[in-house]
Amino acid sequence: MAKAKKANDLTLNDEEGTAPVLIIKPNKGGGVLTDRIMYPMVGYRLAAVGDVYRNPDRGAGLIVTPACAGDLPQEVTKGVDLGVVIKDRLPIVLFKNGKPVGDRLPPATLNDMVRSELFLGCFLVLDRVAHRPEFFGDFRLTGPGYNDGGEGHRVYYPGPEPEVLRSRDAIDRFLDVMAFASDADRTNAVAAALTVQMRHYWAGDKPFVLITSTKSHGGKDTTLDFVKGETAAAAVSYEAADWAFQKAVVAAVKGDRRLGVIDVGNVRVERGQISSAFLERFLTDPHPVLHAIGTGQDVRRPNHWVVAMTTNTGAVSTDLMNRAVPIHLTPNGDVGARVSPIGNPRYEYLPANRGRIAAELRGMVARWDEAGRPLGGTHGHSRTEWAKTVGGILAVNGYADFLGNLATRRTTDDPVRSALALLATELPAAEQWMTPVYLLGAVTEFGLTGRLIPKDDRESPASRQRALVKRLNAHADETLEVEDESGRFRLERKRAEADDGRPMNVYRFVRLDGGDDATK
Repeated sequence: MAKAKKANDLTLNDEEGTAPVLIIKPNKGGGVLTDRIMYPMVGYRLAAVGDVYRNPDRGAGLIVTPACAGDLPQEVTKGVDLGVVIKDRLPIVLFKNGKPVGDRLPPATLNDMVRSELFLGCFLVLDRVAHRPEFFGDFRLTGPGYNDGGEGHRVYYPGPEPEVLRSRDAIDRFLDVMAFASDADRTNAVAAALTVQMRHYWAGDKPFVLITSTKSHGGKDTTLDFVKGETAAAAVSYEAADWAFQKAVVAAVKGDRRLGVIDVGNVRVERGQISSAFLERFLTDPHPVLHAIGTGQDVRRPNHWVVAMTTNTGAVSTDLMNRAVPIHLTPNGDVGARVSPIGNPRYEYLPANRGRIAAELRGMVARWDEAGRPLGGTHGHSRTEWAKTVGGILAVNGYADFLGNLATRRTTDDPVRSALALLATELPAAEQWMTPVYLLGAVTEFGLTGRLIPKDDRESPASRQRALVKRLNAHADETLEVEDESGRFRLERKRAEADDGRPMNVYRFVRLDGGDDATK
């Protein structure tokens, strides 16, 4: 072995043409090299190899990046794992009394190192490994290797330079064969696909993708496959019992760090509506704690998932509907006998063109960036920053009527709103101010009690009236749009005086013409 150059109690073999060897020697007095010197020496040397980074959570160890896109990174949280990583990348020789005595650091030292800031502070922070090209930081696209976009967007991408296409041919050919109910539904499908591409933005403030159809095999799953693209997804069954649904989602999310889409597929409910307090919390929490009995230790992770749901007959709760980007399909005729000009959209066209579609979506963002990143309107959506950004991207690329179906879908897919819309179309006294007593009689006459009056509030006329007033007040000034184009109405209320002189609320449904858009 060539004579080593001494650097405190650490020496490096620098003989030309040989692999670097880290030599740790006892101090003159027989003690070991101090941690304050040794930990950084080993750390900086290991970091220089280029595939080892630190976890962003304090004391959470290291991450070894994969060599190929799609492979899982290795999380190093234990001393024994750190020993293997060092052994593979940084040969060590331990000396005692001038003689080599081993090539491994002691287990106790390794256990301390993997938790020590003296050691971990030597490494660049890595928030995640990108298994496909993705946008990070200030809407930039990952290049091969380490990409520093600031806190939350420090990304390692092991794949080749991403392809960016400026055409929309592959996207539009797919959209043109799908039976979307309107241009808004067509555009919302592209908005959902863009959201998946940019899922690492708007943590806790992304929409819930809701895909519905008027009949079975109407294209819901095919549309969802387009939305998911190349992103890893997990299928989860909806459970009416919230604890069971939470357990299924948490198990899926914990099981694969590559997961980007949670697919709650083909939901069916016999009665009532699709609702979940857990899902509402999950959608709005930027860093949810993943907790469920039987799924292992609780962990907290940034909310980079997109939740998508497909259903034919299920009515979605108001809280979920307010957070949704709705996509509705209305296929005609015998769906199974239909011949598509692009072949089978789901099993032939999408698998053959998935990479091209992803490249075209990236091209849409690039075109928006070159245009100065103009923002769109919120269109009445609760996810304002998401709606402004995605709306701007869609507008620059020529996709019209983004979220233009919100009023219709909120009415049709929400059992309460749909009942109010039906009430508006049936009332002979439409646009006249009506008392709660009058409206309660109409609700009973038209068979809407089950949808507008909760079961626990049906014991007496007084309790039914109180429950109805609560419903009406909650939806005052909203637009109710009937799906069969029989009308658009706005529910209005005002204070009036009862016969006995006491103040009371009165209500009316005002029919809107085509020029009044209360959703904008």
